[in-house]
Amino acid sequence: MRYSFNALLLVPRSTGMRTQMLGTLQGLRDLDGDDEWVVFLRPGLRDALPLPQWDRCKYVEIPEARTLPGRLWVELYGLPAYERRAGIDVSYSPTIYLPLAPPRPAAFTVVDFCWLRAPQGYSRAQLLSYHLRFQSSLLNTCAVATLTETVREELLTRFEVPRQLPCAATLSGVDPSFFRPPPPETAQALRQRLGLPASDRLLLGSGGTNPRKNVTTLVRAFARLPRALRRQTHLVIPGPREPRAEQRLLAPLSDEVRSRIHFTGFLPANEAVALHGLADLFAFPTLDEGLGLPALEAQAAGLPTILSDIPVLREVGGPSAVYAPPTEVDAWTAAIASAFDDDAQLARRADNGRRWASAFTWKSVADRIVSLLRQVSTARG
Repeated sequence: MRYSFNALLLVPRSTGMRTQMLGTLQGLRDLDGDDEWVVFLRPGLRDALPLPQWDRCKYVEIPEARTLPGRLWVELYGLPAYERRAGIDVSYSPTIYLPLAPPRPAAFTVVDFCWLRAPQGYSRAQLLSYHLRFQSSLLNTCAVATLTETVREELLTRFEVPRQLPCAATLSGVDPSFFRPPPPETAQALRQRLGLPASDRLLLGSGGTNPRKNVTTLVRAFARLPRALRRQTHLVIPGPREPRAEQRLLAPLSDEVRSRIHFTGFLPANEAVALHGLADLFAFPTLDEGLGLPALEAQAAGLPTILSDIPVLREVGGPSAVYAPPTEVDAWTAAIASAFDDDAQLARRADNGRRWASAFTWKSVADRIVSLLRQVSTARG
C-alpha cells in the first residue's frame, strides 16, 4: 500500500505537534513490511528538520501559499494532484486538517478538543477555523484516530459519528533521549544560563504562559511553599512566552519569589532533555489536554510527577503520579512540599514512572495508525 502523510503543519519550533509528527514518522520507519509513504512538507523543511530517512519514504515539499485563495487552491487542487501523481491509496493527516476534497480514502487524527472546552485561549478566527475544519474532516474521512481513549470517548459522545466508522486511540511515544542522562556539558551550560545554583532544587513546569496550561496555579503554589523550602528551590517553566502574560503572573509576587521563577521560552530539543536531567520534580496543573506528553517525558526522565486530576492525565500518567485538582492552589502547594519532604518516596515514584513511560513507543503508535489505515483500504477494496 502507498499512504500519504500530511505534515504541512509541521514547523521547526519545538512544539507538541512537531514532537508527535516526527515521532510517528520514526515509528513508521521502524515497522516491518513493504508499505510506502509520501510525506508532504512546507518548503525548506526537508533539510531543516531531523526527518527519519528510509527507503520506503519520500518527502515532497509543497509550494507554500500565503493568501487564503492560494491556500484553498492548494487544498482543493494542488495537494490532490500531488496525491494522484504519487499513486496514493489512502491519505492520512495527523491533525484535523484533512484536505477539503481528499481524492482518496482518507483518515485523520483528533488531537484534542481543547478548542471546545477552553475557547478562551484561542482567537475567534482560530475557533472558526477549528470548527469548520473539524466538521469538514469528519464529513470526508473514512476513519478517525485519537491520541487517547479519553478523546475517543468524547468524540463518540459529543458528535454524530457513524457506527461503522473505524475509530481507535493511537496514544503516543516518548523520545528515547529522555530516558538517558543528558551530556554534562549541556546540562551545566543550561544551568549557568538560567542562573540555577547547583545546590538548589529544581521544580519543573510546562506550557509557558499558555492560559490552558494553568501556570497561574503553579506559580501561586510555589509562592506559598514554606519559606525554607522555597528559598532553596527554583521553578522553571519552558514553553511559549508572552511578556504581558508573564508580567501579570509575576507582578503580585515579592522580589524574592520572582527571582526564583524562570520562564525560558521554547528550548531546543537537547536543552529540553537537559532541563529534565537537572530537575527534581515535575508539576503540571494543566486545565485540559489531548494527551499530556510533558507528563510522559518527565516520567521517562525519572522525575516524580504531580499532575492535574483530569481524565486524560489519569489515563496517560498512570498509577505512579500524584494528582491534584487543577485550580486548588493549596492542594498543589501541599503536594509539592510533601514530595520534596520524602526523598525515598521521590525515588520510588521516579522508578515506577520510568517503567510506566517505557511502554509508550513510537513504533506502537505507528502500528496502530497503519492498522487503522488498512481497515480503510480493505473496506474500500
